[in-house]
Amino acid sequence: MNWRPWIITALFLGVIVVNSALMFFEEVASPEGVAEVVDEVKDKLALIPFTAGTRLGNFKAFGMPDDLAEATVDQARRIATRKDRFKELLKEHAEEVGITLCAGGMPQRYAAMAFLVEESEGKRIVIPYDRVTYFEVREWYDPGIVQDIYNEVELANPPREASTAMGVSAIMLGMESSVIEGKAPWGQGLGARWSMDRVLSKYPEVKKNLVEYFALMHVLTEIANGDGGICG
Repeated sequence: MNWRPWIITALFLGVIVVNSALMFFEEVASPEGVAEVVDEVKDKLALIPFTAGTRLGNFKAFGMPDDLAEATVDQARRIATRKDRFKELLKEHAEEVGITLCAGGMPQRYAAMAFLVEESEGKRIVIPYDRVTYFEVREWYDPGIVQDIYNEVELANPPREASTAMGVSAIMLGMESSVIEGKAPWGQGLGARWSMDRVLSKYPEVKKNLVEYFALMHVLTEIANGDGGICG
């Protein structure tokens, strides 16, 4: 009897069985596994604590040069002298600002622009802290565009230097399109290099806004999340 055909057939069936088993037990990325890969691109500042003691470190983490970071700390100290008044004001407007200053929504460092920045004669300026008497979302603020800037600069892979200062500067200057389109100095290519130094050199007026905004945003977030605050 010629066993050759039977041997070939057995080998063929064996191959099919082995391949089927491998396919069945193969480790396929589950939705959770895919999510873990996606989650590698995270907001590196999402869990920073907002306290008086973390001000300088946070401002530097935002991407402010040392001199501006220290000036912002000084400004925050001045603002904090009105802590009691701001605490009452936040309680009066808890419904409007709770989603902004408490964790869970867009990060406070962007979301607070909605009611701390106003537009006058085509220019965006930070409302002076001693003129803040109420909180409301200003007409210029477009949450969709601000979200786009946040996504572009904070969730980039690899992470970008001075991302928060760069993103907030673009919004304050009304130059969101430059970020989205990668134009200088918010770009990545030759001649459009991403550079905080170039932003400050080309648009020196933004320095004052960064100092005033980050200081006021930080102190209000401290109060909102502190003892007796609206986020408790």
